[in-house]
Amino acid sequence: MSDGRSWVLPPMTGTRLTSNDRPHFHARAAATREWRKLGWGRAREARIPRLARARVDVQWLPSTAAVHDPSNAHPMVKALVDGICLDAGVLADDSAEFLVGPHVTMGERFRPAVPGRGLATLRVTVTEITGSV
Repeated sequence: MSDGRSWVLPPMTGTRLTSNDRPHFHARAAATREWRKLGWGRAREARIPRLARARVDVQWLPSTAAVHDPSNAHPMVKALVDGICLDAGVLADDSAEFLVGPHVTMGERFRPAVPGRGLATLRVTVTEITGSV
């Protein structure tokens, strides 16, 4: 197994949706749609072709100096990866057969162009996996 081509998508800012949040189900669904649409759009802009297998790394770029737990970003990351891999057609499925990850880490502090409460910024790297497993 080896790494092939790689795409670093520009940071995406959307409604914060973490494992600790308990929003109304309409608000959760709206945020999930927003992250999926962001992922789809950035993958299309980057012209990521259909890949047989890929690794996805996600950096959560906090806007404050507060301590953050990267595993809490899972709801945003899941929706974002669905938008990139499924909606944009980068992978056939987001199962372990096709997708390694997503691996979430904390990145550097980031100030979005339009600051606001309740927002989060994520940066994604998609790396093609070539060869046999």
